[in-house]
Amino acid sequence: SGIMALRKLNADPFTTRVGKLVANATVGTQTSLSPILATLVCDAINSNEQAPWEAVRALKKRVSRNRNHREIRLSLALVEKTVRCCGHVYCSLLMRREFVRDVLAKLLKPKYHRPPDVQD
Repeated sequence: SGIMALRKLNADPFTTRVGKLVANATVGTQTSLSPILATLVCDAINSNEQAPWEAVRALKKRVSRNRNHREIRLSLALVEKTVRCCGHVYCSLLMRREFVRDVLAKLLKPKYHRPPDVQD
């Protein structure tokens, strides 16, 4: 069971059900966050104990080292929506130092040249 959990943890976060939904909701071809897709992501996050972890991993992957500002913007909009609609476990995972420091704080660093609306 431990090896299986480790394998699952190292897998691509976009291969899980919630990861696929996060990827679809934040794909750069969209101009704005779809309320329907955002609701599907929220429902998936709230569906089981593993889903909040999977969602945070997928969001981290989508934002980290991504040069597509639209995908970053959509991901931040999805974070805003899911924080309001998902449970305590998910919110506490988002507020962990690793996510805030390693993902959100890096968006503000000047070397990444993010547009002002992404930095807001």
